[in-house]
Amino acid sequence: MRKILTICLLALVAISAISYAEDVPSRPLLGAEGRSIVAPSNRAACVLTTLDPLGTINSFGWADSDAYGAYIDVTTDGDVACVPAVYPFAISSVDVPLLFFFGAEGVGTTVNYRLGIHCPKDAASPGVPENLKSPGAEICGVDVSYTVTQADFDANPDMFIQNVSLTCCVNGPFYVIASFVSYDGAYGSAPTPAFDLTVNCPTTEVGDAWFHFDYGYGYCWMAGNRDIGCGTGCCPGDVVFFVNGESDATCEPIVCVPCDRTLPGETDANPIEVDWTSSTYIVDLCDYCSDYDMWTAIGGASYSAACGDVVLSWTPTAPLYDPFCFYISISPYNCNEMFRVRSWLTTSTLGLIDYSGSGIDGHGFPGFGGTEVYNYSTGSNNGCFFADTYYLYVDGRQTCCCPVKIRMFNDEVLPVEITSFDAIAGNGEVRVTWATRAESEIEHYEIMRNGTVVAEIAGQGDSETGHTYSFVDNGVQNGTTYTYQLVSYDFEGAALIHPAQAQATPNVGAGIVSEYALLQNYPNPFNPTTNISYTLKEAGLVTLKVYSVDGREVATLVDGNMASGLHTVEFDASGLSSGMYVYRMDVNGVSATQKMVLMK
Repeated sequence: MRKILTICLLALVAISAISYAEDVPSRPLLGAEGRSIVAPSNRAACVLTTLDPLGTINSFGWADSDAYGAYIDVTTDGDVACVPAVYPFAISSVDVPLLFFFGAEGVGTTVNYRLGIHCPKDAASPGVPENLKSPGAEICGVDVSYTVTQADFDANPDMFIQNVSLTCCVNGPFYVIASFVSYDGAYGSAPTPAFDLTVNCPTTEVGDAWFHFDYGYGYCWMAGNRDIGCGTGCCPGDVVFFVNGESDATCEPIVCVPCDRTLPGETDANPIEVDWTSSTYIVDLCDYCSDYDMWTAIGGASYSAACGDVVLSWTPTAPLYDPFCFYISISPYNCNEMFRVRSWLTTSTLGLIDYSGSGIDGHGFPGFGGTEVYNYSTGSNNGCFFADTYYLYVDGRQTCCCPVKIRMFNDEVLPVEITSFDAIAGNGEVRVTWATRAESEIEHYEIMRNGTVVAEIAGQGDSETGHTYSFVDNGVQNGTTYTYQLVSYDFEGAALIHPAQAQATPNVGAGIVSEYALLQNYPNPFNPTTNISYTLKEAGLVTLKVYSVDGREVATLVDGNMASGLHTVEFDASGLSSGMYVYRMDVNGVSATQKMVLMK
């Protein structure tokens, strides 16, 4: 029933995704608004630009890896002199309006940048407007070095227009990209490219302006907060370049080469077949074309992925409609810490079931450098799905490009399996203990008390045999009941909130282990394994046995000397039939019994 509710809620999840606004570091403007610019004269018979005729302009400053790009199409962006407005188009030069925000002390500073003509990425990608595909490979370009003169400053202390000779013949729409290399002088003193501020959010020509910022965002077009919010109320319009040349030229055009789609993983018709039981994959998104768009996959909005996607697929061996439990984590791998990844999960029968590791309580994308987790393991809030053919679509969130690490686990080999979790009350303190069956790349655990993290405990990394952990919480008051829960983190930052909770009420006179006690097994009922914990006030010879309700001994779990403290042992009832069982502990003349239910 809950799975039906999950599917029904997906529509609401999709709607919330479209309206989700991201919080990203602010990138302040470096100049004042209000400057206006018009196309330069006497450059060529035909000038292409996307500048609003009434546009006012501004700019961000140069920083490492910054690039500014404009999508240009001779059929829509040419002035009246570009007739007929058809290809090929012979580029002769590009006018670059450069803004500088300094006084007379900026005269003599030098800026170095690369000006290039680029193909739209994956020019043959079907179903996506070309200006939403992001800048692709450079087909021609030139290195520019310019030193600001006194005449530049005297003529206009805000900006000047630099004419850069650049010969190139194109056979379709293209990008003009100005990429920062270096400059001398103080930060913000170098002249930087301009963009049109007058276009309201979202821009009327979505996809025409592209920016690559040093924060690691990558190329991303500006449309409100869809991809980047760069300062309060900032929504840049088109980058200002004037491309001089001739339309319907006789030149031999450089043809943009379509992206190679022969690699497995390029489409869901030819996915990368993966082992869902226990596998780790390093997939470099730079190797793939841009075929899919997360927004389109969910809500039908026309926003395109800026980077390459890859498709992974697997088919569980369990019969159709049998529960299928799994856990997936997706993390940037040795990338810029500001890299953001996004993904979505579908099945052949149900279609979209999850996106960006969000489950039915999704809140959009993970943070920069964050890890997505698809937790459909036993006991998780999302529960298990049915066996089917699954498709996992992984996409770079803005930055091109980055390898990603994808880890797959089934329910038998989760990254960490918690076999017991207990909170034992003391006098003014609570001892929290837990045991694991095995751990895979576990970096640390966080202990939450009433929803707040109170401790971080180092994990074992990789451990096939598991480990027992203990933490004494002294930040409690006697007479108050506290609820504890555990969160595990792997080395990629993926977090898994474990569903088990434990409560304890510290009291005056209580000790961490003040008695011989046999605790209730967990889980109960169980199938086929459960964990039994017991406390020893003093060391002693312990026997712990399991009996059927008719008194027949079915298992001996402990028979030997044990130290004082808390102990946990696992009981595997794979060979037993369903029903009630009794377990009994004997130590130092003390006996205790508990009941448990095996339900297969």
